[in-house]
Amino acid sequence: MKRYLFIPAFGLLSVLLLAGVAVKVFELRYAARNHIGALHTFQLSESPDFLREDLALAKASEAMTLDGFDILTWRPVQESNSTSPDGRRDHYLRRGFSTPSSGFVTFTNGNARPRWVHVELNGNEVTCRGRSSRI
Repeated sequence: MKRYLFIPAFGLLSVLLLAGVAVKVFELRYAARNHIGALHTFQLSESPDFLREDLALAKASEAMTLDGFDILTWRPVQESNSTSPDGRRDHYLRRGFSTPSSGFVTFTNGNARPRWVHVELNGNEVTCRGRSSRI
């Protein structure tokens, strides 16, 4: 009787393992197809009230370097018309409508398609992830 229980359990475990591998392969192919970079996490010594543009620009530039882009060639683009919670106009950081703690910084090298870096502040942690257009 124990032998019969072992075979279905082993079969179920095999199916779950194969499904997990398939999901991971799909995630990697999706990220490569959509030119999505790695998620970078930076710890801060303080917990700012909101994401300041200078902090976002510094961490986005650092994420670009970690993704293998030469920051001397890839320059941030001044295209923002958002405003920080303290009333200062943003020049590089395009904030989300719903939260002052996240937004995008656009980089270009003048030749290739632009690259956007999403920057988000959560307490004393900043996360960044770059993405290029598919066109």
